[in-house]
Amino acid sequence: MELEVGKLKVTLQRAFNLKDVGTEDDPCPDPYVVILVNDAAKPEVSNVCTDMQTPIWNQQFVFPLHHTSQTLYFTIMDKNYDGTPDTVMGTAEVDISTLQSGEETQLDLPVDEGGTLKVTMLLAMYNQPLSPQGQVMNFKKMWNNLLGELQAIAAELGQVLQNFAHGGNTYKMVTHRNLKSNPGLNLKSLPGFAEGLPVGQFPHADKVARAVGRLMTFVSQQAGIVLRWKAELQEGNQWGLYESFFGNILPTPTKIIASWKDDTEFIRQYIQGLNPVMLRVCQSVQEIPFAMLSLKGQGKTVIELISERRLFIVDYNMLRKIPLQKGKYFYAPTVLMYREILEDGKSRLSIMGIQLDTRKARNQVYTPEYGKSHPNKYLFAKMHVTCADAQYHNFLSHLLLTHLAMEPIVVAANHCLSADHPILCLLKPHFKDTIAINFLARHTLISRILPVTDPEFSVGTGGGLMMCVLRWKQYNFMKESFPEQLKKRGFDEDRSDGLEDYYYRDDGMELWNILKKYVTSAVEESYKTDQEVDGDKELQAFSKMTCMDGQVHGFPYYIDSKGLLQEVLTNIIFNMSAQHAAVNFPQWDYGGYLPNRPEMLKKPMPDTKGDMTEKDLVDALPGPSLQLCKSC
Repeated sequence: MELEVGKLKVTLQRAFNLKDVGTEDDPCPDPYVVILVNDAAKPEVSNVCTDMQTPIWNQQFVFPLHHTSQTLYFTIMDKNYDGTPDTVMGTAEVDISTLQSGEETQLDLPVDEGGTLKVTMLLAMYNQPLSPQGQVMNFKKMWNNLLGELQAIAAELGQVLQNFAHGGNTYKMVTHRNLKSNPGLNLKSLPGFAEGLPVGQFPHADKVARAVGRLMTFVSQQAGIVLRWKAELQEGNQWGLYESFFGNILPTPTKIIASWKDDTEFIRQYIQGLNPVMLRVCQSVQEIPFAMLSLKGQGKTVIELISERRLFIVDYNMLRKIPLQKGKYFYAPTVLMYREILEDGKSRLSIMGIQLDTRKARNQVYTPEYGKSHPNKYLFAKMHVTCADAQYHNFLSHLLLTHLAMEPIVVAANHCLSADHPILCLLKPHFKDTIAINFLARHTLISRILPVTDPEFSVGTGGGLMMCVLRWKQYNFMKESFPEQLKKRGFDEDRSDGLEDYYYRDDGMELWNILKKYVTSAVEESYKTDQEVDGDKELQAFSKMTCMDGQVHGFPYYIDSKGLLQEVLTNIIFNMSAQHAAVNFPQWDYGGYLPNRPEMLKKPMPDTKGDMTEKDLVDALPGPSLQLCKSC
């Protein structure tokens, strides 16, 4: 069942100047309207007139919305009373994403067969800014909610201080509370986490001091940033604002600044960049949007490339379900790539085209050929793709799958396993700082009151958490181990996909095998037989608590053999070490220069003919202050 993100109220006011569909037996049309949202199970039908020329207007209909990339279709019909099928008098449609939440909109819709349909619409999206009138009416309610949230946080911090005063180290599992601003979003379904902050999980003072010291040094280096920016502008560098941001403590990503606009670099980052988990081998033409079926690579059609296992695809379909926010823009792009055979027999990944999914019936496909005549529009399309990837990376690849998904394992292990239990001793080094970092994230990045991610990302905090809920419903711990997720995307240790330089796959499998060997030796040392594993009550309690209370789907409810225990432990350690490193450590290298991976864009793709200017692209970016978050 899809999440409901809002509602749309539609009032049919009247229609006029409709096409005359009368016949000799039925000379006067009797219009009624069939209304359909494109993913609804059945349409809504307005009242049919009982007397000729007297349709009943001013009817209201309310449609639940699951995402804003929907279209509302109106079909005006003529009621025939002689048993023959009703006649279509014309159609009209509305792109829901063009409506402003909280504001009533009156539209005169042109009917394609002739005439006009007059309608009033009121869009109410959850977790969306209200109109000025709505803000005044809801101010008291918002204030009360704010006080309630502050009291809840104060109580939680009070519990932390109480634990600290008593030296408490109790590990209890709790679940997220739902957002009052978006009651349809079930945050309770997300992974469980530790109640409070156990004393043993407090970050070391030296680490905190180093972080504060780096932050203060960084801030002091930003003195004179405006002067540096002006100097860049005088030299004709429109992107100078984002280059003047760097100082001595944060090395300038010179290579990215020089190459980020190139197709080669854009594609390289899918296999060697910050989020190397999106690319998959394209298995069927059904995966490809219709507008992209005619693309070719090295003279080969998409069907030929699929048969040769040379076609690769990335899509961000989940973003179609996330509501837009005022002043922010994102799309749900599809990118097609192919393995280009070079003259020396080697190969490389090359781009075929981009479709942004502009939430309209027709979609422009941006190709390298298009970029020759529209270089800035083509670059802006790639920026929107990297913006979409940034939403996926930060909320799913990083936050959800390597932080939130691992915390219930840490809590359950510390709760159920004794201090000298061999499995806790094996895992404990990899648990370091997980609970503390997640505690900090819940009160800053995804805070219920002032979330840092809300202004930083195009989807906002609410949209990002909605992505987490949708993704967590699909999650399965065992089926998403490193080898399994590679296999699901068409890759394997033998490199049967033929893709070269995919270091995430190659180095990742080497690390997986090393960890598997290490874990196997530890398990063999601790348990002589499967029966010993089966009879370890602490281990079984840990498994059950992780699966049930922690809501880690696919985590075994019962571990009854050494082989299963080895797989579980290898998966845990890999996720908390190698996988986290892959999606965390390169953040500054690729995201520090904001144009390369904008996390928010202020402008949509323009509908106007001709190219954009370089200044248009710069104006679409947020201020460089958001880069500060990546420096900490």
